[in-house]
Amino acid sequence: MASQRVNRSDSELETSQSECEESQIIVKKSRRSCEWLLVKTFESKEDALEFIKGQKEFRFNNRYNTNEGEVHKYVCRQDRNCFAKIRLLLESRTSKALVQRADGDHDHEVKRNPKGIQKY
Repeated sequence: MASQRVNRSDSELETSQSECEESQIIVKKSRRSCEWLLVKTFESKEDALEFIKGQKEFRFNNRYNTNEGEVHKYVCRQDRNCFAKIRLLLESRTSKALVQRADGDHDHEVKRNPKGIQKY
């Protein structure tokens, strides 16, 4: 078997490169600030965490402190860039735990990935 060398002209290479670049364009979502809506108030942090875990559509993202208190932020399990978010606000002045939801809805298709070994 002899190897064959293919010569392409510069215009063919530029055309194929531009086609590859066009097919690899990634559209980024714009960042927007969230308006937080109160979902429920709890007397303890543990009750609020059970409520969030019971929804099974969010996963823990990060924790930070504000003037209002400690915030635990949760994002969508399907797509971390989804506008649907939830947060747990542990007020510093009281012992209450507030569960708040962002005003955005899920903006992606629901992924139904089967788990385990797939049968064909």
